[in-house]
Parts: sequence; C-alpha cells; structure tokens
Amino acid sequence: FVVAHFHYVMSLGSYISIIVFFVWWWPVITGVSLNKYLLQCHCIVSNVGFNLCFFPMHYFGVCGLPRRVCVYESGYAWINILCSIGSFISAFSGCFFVFILWESLVNKNVVLGYYGSSATLLNLCWAPVPY
Repeated sequence: FVVAHFHYVMSLGSYISIIVFFVWWWPVITGVSLNKYLLQCHCIVSNVGFNLCFFPMHYFGVCGLPRRVCVYESGYAWINILCSIGSFISAFSGCFFVFILWESLVNKNVVLGYYGSSATLLNLCWAPVPY
C-alpha cells in the first residue's frame, strides 16, 4: 500500500509539474499559445491513464502482495492488465502533449496576453521574450 501511494504521488506530481511548466512558459518563450481544447483532452486522458495505472496498485498492497514479485498469482492477472493499460494510456498522453506543442508551433496562434494580473512583471515582457 505504501509503495503504491509513493509511486502514485511522486509520478503524478512530477508529471503535472512538467506539464504546468510548459503550459505557463510556452507562450512566453515561443510567443504562441496552446490549444485550450486539446489541453483539456490531454488533462482527461492523462488523469484516466494515471488513475488506471496506479490506483489498482493500492489493492495489491491491501491484499498483502509483497513489493518484488516475479510472477503474479492468477487472481491478480486482471489487475496487472488494468495497470498495464493505464500505463499505455499515460504514455499516449505524454505523446499527445508533444503533439499539442507541435500543433501550436504549426498554427502560430499569437499570444495576446499572459496569465494573471496585468500588474505582474511578466506582462512587461514582449512575446516571445527576446534573447
């Protein structure tokens, strides 16, 4: 149970922090905005994938399955398959996010403003930021 919770929190936290980094700084760095509807689809797909991958692992822990197992018992096969499907969905969501970044560069939707208040220092910068 503890191992499942650790992997659930650490992997989801690190993945979401990377996604938030790109959603926040991509318009500042490139000067183009990301497609809002594709980002919403990505959010749903990645949440389904992560929950399908890591949530059933809590059941493994509650049932007393040890941490390192070479061969699962036949009763746990359907949960292992469910976790595998969730991991493939999570991998697809990562590839889908790369597609969203590529799509923004191809369509070139120019940034009209940044997130947050107009009184922030970020709104004093040009888009894209000159370097």
